[in-house]
Amino acid sequence: MKKYFVYFLLLFFIASCEKIEDDSDEICTIDCTTLSGKVYTQNNTPLKNVAMNFKFQKSDPENNNLTLTRILSKVRTNNLGAYNMNFFLKDEELGEWVGRFVLNADKNTLPSNVFYEDNFNLYDNIYNIQNRNIEIQRNLYIPTLKKVKIKLNGFNGPAIEDYFRVLAEVPCGYDRSNIDPITGNNHNYTITGLNKFMLNNYNGLTNKIFEIPLALNETNFIVVGKMKNNVYSEERIPIFITTNSNQILEFNYE
Repeated sequence: MKKYFVYFLLLFFIASCEKIEDDSDEICTIDCTTLSGKVYTQNNTPLKNVAMNFKFQKSDPENNNLTLTRILSKVRTNNLGAYNMNFFLKDEELGEWVGRFVLNADKNTLPSNVFYEDNFNLYDNIYNIQNRNIEIQRNLYIPTLKKVKIKLNGFNGPAIEDYFRVLAEVPCGYDRSNIDPITGNNHNYTITGLNKFMLNNYNGLTNKIFEIPLALNETNFIVVGKMKNNVYSEERIPIFITTNSNQILEFNYE
């Protein structure tokens, strides 16, 4: 009986940390703010029927442990991957650092062929909306999954702290405003495989093949890191992944 009581208290505590007001069904007719964009994957392919949510959050002035949340809009992307939200912002939601606006895609509505490294990639924070009657645009890129094999060869680190690892940087998240001259796109990049694809002195392996997730038809980056005699070095290697990228990429510990 005691453990159920503790569990109930835990649920009550979690629920009491946020007070939610859902105004997403309200129709704005005057002084409306517009938030629009698209959700898409490789080759500008639209992702339809993705649930997009937009809310305003601030701390309760009378209780710093309580977050006040007002859901402004909930829509789904159309056949072109586009979404459009219209809502009315209250006076207390306008200005500098009065709270934050949060846009996110519901992970449960994403198709199975795309992937993201962390839920953080599906969220975008917007601060300091000064006025109503403005248009905001946010496009969300989620890569199509392509797994590639990586082989690490010849690890023989003499120091116990030595290791040989590979990381991947893949495009994922809300687009930036500028074009990256290296990749030719405006995608944000996120690191995958931290502490996952690694050889060290504890597992006793000298050669290992890993299968890592990369973004199809995009420029990815393979980051090969080596710790030798407590000196770390790494190489960041661009690689464009296609459907025919089935070869094993090999790297040597030297």
